[in-house]
Amino acid sequence: MFWLYLLVRLRLFREERRVKRLFYKDPHFRFVDHAFFSAWRFCNPYTLSKRFLKARGEKEIHLYGETYLTTYDELGRACGMSAQDRVLELGCGRGRGALFWSCRFGAAVHGVDWIEEFILRAQALVKRCALTSPSFFCEDYLTTDLSGYTIVYLYGTCLEKKKIERLIERFLSLPPSVQIITISYPLSEYHSAFRVQKELSVAFPWGRATAYLQQVRKR
Repeated sequence: MFWLYLLVRLRLFREERRVKRLFYKDPHFRFVDHAFFSAWRFCNPYTLSKRFLKARGEKEIHLYGETYLTTYDELGRACGMSAQDRVLELGCGRGRGALFWSCRFGAAVHGVDWIEEFILRAQALVKRCALTSPSFFCEDYLTTDLSGYTIVYLYGTCLEKKKIERLIERFLSLPPSVQIITISYPLSEYHSAFRVQKELSVAFPWGRATAYLQQVRKR
């Protein structure tokens, strides 16, 4: 277990070096990202998530994880994200990815998470940096309004089958033009109404996984 911890820390260190090399050339993103880390300097998101899940009586309390910004970049480019897009991130955590997508592609990003502390800090950061996007809301994403978005991102690797099926029922109402990004599994494994457009291998702190870009089939 100790060696696994060291491996993850090494991967995170290398990832942050890539982030600075690739994306800190943009002064706006560099400013926002520095403000983000300043806001989280004395608070551990893993501890917050564990405490929240434990208070809810959840059996599995070690579910929190974050997507690399280089992976957000790959996903954004793969789906052709632009300033014309309205993006919904279901389970945005601390919101760093939503901030990155907004700065990198100019998209209007809406981040949703059920841990209030994550959302309050993200909202305070948006206000402090005078940003118009992203916006953050404390909601259960099983009930979030899906209307009006052009891209939906669901990490959802550890979601229970029942929750995936509930989300799929709601995704079925989306227009065929909406791109849905999932990690580790395509929605077509659960329902034939979804058509996979693209697959790509992407990195996470724990290893690599397949990202699926899909749409609801035209009726």
